[in-house]
Amino acid sequence: MDLICPHCMKRVSVGDDKAGQATNCPLCTKPFTAPSLAPPTPAPPPPPPPPVPPPSITPPTTPSAPAPISSMLPTTSTEPAAPPPPIPPGDYTHVATARLRAEWLVFVAPVCITLILLVLSFFNWGAGRSLWGHAFSEWEWQLTAYTIFLILAFLLTIAFTALDRIPTPAALAPIITWKNLPLGLFLLLAFLFLLIDWMRGNYETGSTRVALTAEAITLRLHLLAVVASFGMFWLHWRKRRNLPPPKLEMHW
Repeated sequence: MDLICPHCMKRVSVGDDKAGQATNCPLCTKPFTAPSLAPPTPAPPPPPPPPVPPPSITPPTTPSAPAPISSMLPTTSTEPAAPPPPIPPGDYTHVATARLRAEWLVFVAPVCITLILLVLSFFNWGAGRSLWGHAFSEWEWQLTAYTIFLILAFLLTIAFTALDRIPTPAALAPIITWKNLPLGLFLLLAFLFLLIDWMRGNYETGSTRVALTAEAITLRLHLLAVVASFGMFWLHWRKRRNLPPPKLEMHW
């Protein structure tokens, strides 16, 4: 029988003798329980034979009178013809499907944090200084806290991404399910420090700092990393309950 592995979410073939028993996925080698086979449905009994009609006796025919001449003439009808029935709507001919899979979503958060830490942090964040200058030269507490959280988030995302790519023991499966939730909360806390500094540089009265393109791009990339971390937690939660990955279908 063909199944979907609850761990790697790929279609695998398992023998019918493994129904209702614990088995291992032939692709990712992780254990899961194969569903039981449904009992065969008994065939319905054959219908009874139709009754034999009694023999009919036809009466003797008598010569019929000739039809009147008026019935042989063509007649014209004044009633309008009935409109044709409406054409039934046709089926959809195009289908586009998009699935949210952990195989590519797991790389979104580490890529965003790496771009911020190794590229955008060295750009001009105002007054001719980079993120490191504002955090450790000017000691602006929002950016100092954000930089410290950013370095810790970088290490956590690399470690958690490695855990998603290597096989883990079944005893650690409950912990793996919840690991992206604290990571998302950690990234969300760092995002709040960055948001405070961005709003202060743009809306505070009398402020000489302005939010430059580097800080604006960093704000969006960091928000994307937060959403991706919570999305990974959602996918792990669904896999834990043997639910398929969410998908979006468009028909036209």
